[in-house]
Amino acid sequence: MEDKYLKELELLRNENARLKGIISALMPGYSSICEVDLVTEEVVFYLLSERMEKLFGMMDMLPRMSELAGSYVKLAVYKDDVRKLENALDPEVMTERLKRTNSYSEVFRNNNGAYGEMKVVRINDTSALLGFTEKNEDIIELNKQLYTDPLTLIYNRKYYDDKMTYQKFQAVVMSDIDLFKSINETYGHQCGDSVLATVAEMLRSCVRGSDTVVRFGGDEFLICFSEINENTLMRRLDEMRMKAASLRFGKCPSLFLSMSFGAVFGNGALPDMVRSADSALDESKMIRNAVTILPFINGM
Repeated sequence: MEDKYLKELELLRNENARLKGIISALMPGYSSICEVDLVTEEVVFYLLSERMEKLFGMMDMLPRMSELAGSYVKLAVYKDDVRKLENALDPEVMTERLKRTNSYSEVFRNNNGAYGEMKVVRINDTSALLGFTEKNEDIIELNKQLYTDPLTLIYNRKYYDDKMTYQKFQAVVMSDIDLFKSINETYGHQCGDSVLATVAEMLRSCVRGSDTVVRFGGDEFLICFSEINENTLMRRLDEMRMKAASLRFGKCPSLFLSMSFGAVFGNGALPDMVRSADSALDESKMIRNAVTILPFINGM
C-alpha cells in the first residue's frame, strides 16, 4: 500500500510540475498568475509576488474575482488608470473579449508610477489564466514597436484590434486622403510616404492626450475622442480639413492635398461606431474635402 501511495504521490507531483511548466510557458516573466472561473468568479493562485502577498495578507481568504479586481485596483493601480483596469477585470468583459481572441493584455501604471501589465489567456469557455507583472524598459520598448506604425509613428491597426475594441469613446472618426492613389502614381511612393507621415503628425497635433489616432490601413486614419461635444467635434474636424489643405511638401511643390472625414457621435461598441463612421466617410467622399457627422444609432 505504501509503495502504491508513493507512486501516486510522485505522479501527482509530476503532473503539478507539468502544469506549472505549461502555465510558465503561457505567462513568461509574470510575477503573479492565477486561474479565474468566469462563471463562479473563483480564483486559484499559482504564483504570488511579494506585492500580491502583502495585498492579500489584509484579507481572511483568497478573493473572488470581483473582490480581487476591487482590491487590486484600489490598492495597486494609479488613479488615472483605475477605470481602464476595472473594465478589463470585469468577468463579463473578459468573457466577451476571449470569444474573439485567445489572449490579450492591458498596460497600466501601479500606485508607485511604474508600468505594469495584466495578461489574460483563454483556457476554455468559462476559465482563463490571469497574470500581473511590472514592466521593464525592454518590455515597454517591445510594446511600442508592436503597436506603432513605423512610417507614421502613430498607433497601428494591431493596437486597435488588441487594445481599443472594448474601450468607450464619445465620438469616432474615419478619415482618408482624397485621391491618394493618384498621388503615388504622379509623384511616386516616396512622396506618398512623406504625405502619410505628415498627415499623421498633423492629426495627432489636433487632438488631446486622452484621444487616439490610429493608422487604420493605407491612407485611412481612425480618430477616437474620449469626451467631446458635437460642436467642438465639428470645429476640430474642420480644423484638420483646413490644415490638410495648407500642407506643402518640399520635394513635391505642386502637390496640394484634401481630406475627407466621416464621424459618428454618441455611445456604443467601438467596432459598431467604426462601421457607422465609415458610412459617414462615404458620404464625404462623394464630394471630397468635406466633413460629415452623423448621430450614432445602435443596430444601424
